[in-house]
Amino acid sequence: MGHGQLARINRCLEYRVSRPDLINGDEAYLPWGLNQPAYSTDWEVAVDVHNAAIPTTLGQVATFGIEVFDPNNTGNYCYVELYASRLLAPSLRRGFKADLALNETELGENTALGDTGNLGLMDSSVRMTFDSGTKVLTAWFDRDGRGNGDQWERLASFGVAGGGGSTTNANWGMTESDAFNLTLYGYSLGMSVGNGQIYGDNFFVQTAGTDRPTLSVSGDNSGVTRSVQLRWPASAIGYQLETSTALSPVSWTHAMQIPTRVNGTNVVEAPIDSQVQFFRLRK
Repeated sequence: MGHGQLARINRCLEYRVSRPDLINGDEAYLPWGLNQPAYSTDWEVAVDVHNAAIPTTLGQVATFGIEVFDPNNTGNYCYVELYASRLLAPSLRRGFKADLALNETELGENTALGDTGNLGLMDSSVRMTFDSGTKVLTAWFDRDGRGNGDQWERLASFGVAGGGGSTTNANWGMTESDAFNLTLYGYSLGMSVGNGQIYGDNFFVQTAGTDRPTLSVSGDNSGVTRSVQLRWPASAIGYQLETSTALSPVSWTHAMQIPTRVNGTNVVEAPIDSQVQFFRLRK
């Protein structure tokens, strides 16, 4: 649509628009051609995003992000993006947006669903994960990018089999033999986007391994504040760290700490709140 272009510049994927379509907007997509993530497998994708576009008038917006499509209906899609926008308000907003569409209708359009509002960010990361057990797509963002270690924050979650998402849900009608169509994209409305203003870098796709991950625990509990460091492979997609103070009776709860990724390993510093505490990974 329109005159948007994606170009590989200095090992980055840059979005540009020199002659904007002021009515319908502009966009460009790059399909991920090596492999498409399966509906029957857990997976994740992420990309670092730079968005220094400057919308100057009401109605202008420029974004870059990740979008996945139902292979049987391109009107069913889900995206997560970093935007620069004056689309609905005269003041400039820079934040993250995620949404789910069914038959070309975005279910959270023009609402606060899946939108951080203004965070003032230009260099960040976006991520999307898929849980094949619950059929839920989850959108994440990292405020300062992955260069300082992963600090992912959950933005929204969407069920694509009719339920399970915390933001909204739809039934795409996919089957276990299907695979999503995965793309990177740039989009803009009513504005030019110059060289170097918007680009993505360090894109990766990862599918879950078949082996059960090992949870390693270490720490020094001799001080006043006791804590442990828990580590497990970052390739263990879809696993949630849980904790309990007893095994009989057992009552597992989600650990509140967000993992930091260090050299391919998820790392959590967890406080010890009782004399005995147990941890596990659960999918």
